Amino acid sequence: MIREIDIDPTAPIILLAVARSGSSLLRSLLTVHPEVRLLESSLISAMLKAYPELSEPQSHTNPDLISAAQRSLVNAFYDASMEDPDMGLLHKKRVTRWGFTVHQIEHPSSLQLLHQGFPNAIWLHLVRDGRAVAASWLDNWELATGLPPPACLKSAAETWARSVLNVENGPEHHRIKLEDLTSTKKRTPCFEDLMGYLDIEISPRQTAFLKSWPAINTSRRGENLAKRTFSADQRSVFSEAAGLENALDFFGYNIFVDS
Repeated sequence: MIREIDIDPTAPIILLAVARSGSSLLRSLLTVHPEVRLLESSLISAMLKAYPELSEPQSHTNPDLISAAQRSLVNAFYDASMEDPDMGLLHKKRVTRWGFTVHQIEHPSSLQLLHQGFPNAIWLHLVRDGRAVAASWLDNWELATGLPPPACLKSAAETWARSVLNVENGPEHHRIKLEDLTSTKKRTPCFEDLMGYLDIEISPRQTAFLKSWPAINTSRRGENLAKRTFSADQRSVFSEAAGLENALDFFGYNIFVDS
C-alpha cells in the first residue's frame, strides 16, 4: 500500500514508443521498482479528448491550456487505482518517480507540447525494428491503431518511420532497442544503462524480473520478423514505404534485403 507520494509534477519519465514495440514490457519492468510508478498511454488519450484544443496550432502559445492539461495528467497519476496489478503498486511504500507512455509521435508539435507542459521531463525512446512492428500491426490492427480493419502494411511502416525520426529530432533522450532489452546477453547492461540515465538504483525485484525472462524471438532478418513470413508483395511494400529504409539504417536495422 502506498504510504507517501513525493514527486516533482513537472519532471515525469516520458516513455515514447510506437505501439507494439514493447512499451508495456518496459513499463512493467520500470514499475516493478518500489519507488517508480508509470501510467499507461490510454490516460494520454483521455487527456487529449478532454482538451481537444491541444491539436490546434495556437495551443502552443496558450500557457493556461497547457497548464490545465498538465494538471489533468498529474491528477490521473494520483487517482490511479492502487489495486491495479499491472501498476505493481501493492508492494509500494513510497513513490518518488512518476511517468507515462506516449505512442506514435506523428508530428513534432506533440513533443513541443509535452516539453512545454513538463519542462524537466526525462525522455526515453523505445525502438523496435520497424518491419517487426508493422508485422505486429497486421495481426493487431485495432489494438495498435484504434481503427477498424482492413490493416495497411504501408501505413504501419510509414507511421513507424515518421514517429521514430520525429523523436530522434526532438528533446534529448535515452534510446533503448527492444532487441537489446530482450536479449539474454545484452538485457542486463542495456537495463543498467537505462537505470543509470534515470539515476535510480536497480531494485532486487527488477533484477529477479530480468533473470526470469525467457529468450524472446526478435529476429532482424527481413523475411521473417515477429514470427511471421512476409510474402513477396509485402516485402515490396517495405521498399516503397516513405522513409522506412533510411530509418531502419539510422537505428542499425540495416538488413533490408532478403538473405
